[in-house]
Amino acid sequence: MGDELWRWDAARLAEAIRLGRISSREAVSATLERLAAVDRAVNAVTVVLAEEALATTRAPLSNARAMRSRKSSRRTSKRPPS
Repeated sequence: MGDELWRWDAARLAEAIRLGRISSREAVSATLERLAAVDRAVNAVTVVLAEEALATTRAPLSNARAMRSRKSSRRTSKRPPS
């Protein structure tokens, strides 16, 4: 890819990943590299979870979807107290 991936918006990254033009690992790695290059100057990130972010790129897509589904259902299934 000629472009710097860290400059891409989320929609463009998602489409490129879905179409197989780039891997999710490439997108995450580019973002982490940019963070390492600039965060010392801007001091915007207090905790970098690089290993965890990279680990999600190794998880099967079905696991990632299942985790998102569980998080989503927890937010929407709050019942009023009986």
